[in-house]
Parts: sequence; C-alpha cells; structure tokens
Amino acid sequence: MQPSATVFSQITSALFPAEFSRCTEQFPTTRPTRGLTSYDQFLALCFGQLTYRESLRDVVACLKARGPSLYHLGFRGQLSRTNLA
Repeated sequence: MQPSATVFSQITSALFPAEFSRCTEQFPTTRPTRGLTSYDQFLALCFGQLTYRESLRDVVACLKARGPSLYHLGFRGQLSRTNLA
C-alpha cells in the first residue's frame, strides 16, 4: 500500500476522464480499440513521454515492472504492446 500518490498520478489528476471521454466521442477513431480505453492509451503514451522511453516495448516493460501500482497510476486496462500500437 502506497503512503502517498505517485508523481505521475499527481500530474494526471488535473485531467478529468469524463472530459477526456467527451472529447474522444467528439473525434472518434476509424477503428475500435482492442483491450485499452483511449484514456489508458493516452496515459501510457504520457508516461512514455515523461520518462523518456524510446519505444512501445520500452514503455510496456517499464509499466509492467510497476505492475502492482498500475491501478494507482490510473490504468484500468490490460497493457500490452499490441494494445498500444
């Protein structure tokens, strides 16, 4: 159990998932997503950008290393490289 919120969750706390989903409904994608919501994909790509990851494989490996705390970071779906691509 974590005593305080992680830095990443503090940064993303300014984002409102309801507002984000409203924006994604306004601008739909051409294909449906597989396994991840658009908010989870956005969080994963933000995590990769903030931690200077160079590839999707690197982003997924780093996030899977933080497995028990993914829920506290804001992720609700199952992460894989295929889902992010």
